[in-house]
Amino acid sequence: MISNEMLVKAGMYDVRPEDFRKRLILTATVSAILSAVAAYFGVLKNPYYAIPLALIPPVIYLITPFLGILSLASSIEEDFWAYLASLWILQRVGRALSDCFRVAANIAPRKEAAEYFKRVASRIAAAGSLAGLEINRRLSPSQAWSRVYARLHDYLATRGEAVSEMLKVELEDSINRTLIALRERTERLMMVLIIYTLTATIFPFVMIMIFSFQALAQEGAVSSGPLVATIATTVVPSPIFVFLFKVFSTRLFYFKQDTVIHAWARSLGVTAIVFSAMTYLEGKGMSPLPVELGTTRIAMLAVGVGGIIGWLTIRREEWVLRGQAFDFPMLLQDIFAELRGGRPFSEAVLSAKAPYKPLKELVSKMKAWAKLRLPYMVILESVAREVRYSVSRLISLLIINALNAGADLEETFETISEFTGRIRELWMDTEGQKMANYLTALLAFFLVVGSYVLMFRILNVEAISKVASETVRSAILFQAFAQTTVIALSLGTVRTGHFTSGLRELGFMSLVTLAVMMFI
Repeated sequence: MISNEMLVKAGMYDVRPEDFRKRLILTATVSAILSAVAAYFGVLKNPYYAIPLALIPPVIYLITPFLGILSLASSIEEDFWAYLASLWILQRVGRALSDCFRVAANIAPRKEAAEYFKRVASRIAAAGSLAGLEINRRLSPSQAWSRVYARLHDYLATRGEAVSEMLKVELEDSINRTLIALRERTERLMMVLIIYTLTATIFPFVMIMIFSFQALAQEGAVSSGPLVATIATTVVPSPIFVFLFKVFSTRLFYFKQDTVIHAWARSLGVTAIVFSAMTYLEGKGMSPLPVELGTTRIAMLAVGVGGIIGWLTIRREEWVLRGQAFDFPMLLQDIFAELRGGRPFSEAVLSAKAPYKPLKELVSKMKAWAKLRLPYMVILESVAREVRYSVSRLISLLIINALNAGADLEETFETISEFTGRIRELWMDTEGQKMANYLTALLAFFLVVGSYVLMFRILNVEAISKVASETVRSAILFQAFAQTTVIALSLGTVRTGHFTSGLRELGFMSLVTLAVMMFI
């Protein structure tokens, strides 16, 4: 069932089928022993629970190659148009096919994609173009790339001189398919976001209403089971939805690792300090606020302040990286317009207006390098280092590798700026759709939080029963706190594709929720 071909497709190059089977048997054996021991000593409520407990680890290991194939296919298809553009440009200037794929490996932003294209190039270099393409077609985890290998094989075997034409047609087709795929991903993201909005806001509100009526009917003696179930419906599905948001969102930039660590460290540190300080002050009767908050509302305040501090850590970097992704294609078009006017590269950079605020620092550096009359390859390599955390790095590397292969400067800029301009238009369109649905989800959340106050006041719970009033009050505060935390982090992931971006939503939504909850 698990063949060597499947393991190669999954990117598990160093694992042989025999080794995989041995590891599977070992995993199953250890899992069965641990489950049997747990059942024997009464750790499990029901001994039969040991059966699924024993099966889960080996099943997860067994499906690892299938998940690996999906993951690797997604990585090498993510920037499909850029890889094909490099193949086309390099084929036009007469570079060997294996060299073309090595360039694709050099510009790949993901490690697994770079490793894949290096192996593709090695197979072609070792077995020859025709045999290498056939091997790569058979071992490709991606149907899109299998199609490219098959067409390259056919053209090289019958019409070798027309390979460049075929790649250009394939490139045009890939761009169109990329545009369609991005729209489809955005539509799936919107569908998942709508489902999440219903799951995380409306359904828990209905559950809280049922819990409140039950508390009133039983004079506050209701068990905590319904409340736990209500909070669970909000919290438990959130990691799954966050994973889906990360899969379907178009990530146009990556945060520096140090930035992510500092943001979360400051956020969590400030949260702990504010929570401890406010709890201590309220315990001593020295609270700086005119009203007593209580543990849950102190937690909301602490999380809100911590979220804002964490967001301030990443705010400028996120703004610059986002600007690099969206405005860099426009900068390329400005430079190309000057090149087309007959100016040399340094003069084209100096003449380009480039009124893009996020790129202000980059453009000023480029103009300084151009004034020194540095070679354009040196300037482009420096630009690639400056934009290395955004999708613009791939564009810069594509230009550099094309020029290194002998492509014409003006033609390279024209081709790549045209492609990136079309991609940018789609990014703008999908971002608009995403923001509209993002605001809808945000509005739904605040309507639900506000409805908690209306429900508590309209039912006049305090007048009916003091005991039931405290039960309902605690339930609503716990639920509001849980909803705010998970929905804020989820919406931040929707906005940029990065979980860390949710610190902004976490900070502001927690403080707004705290203000609303002060009426209960």
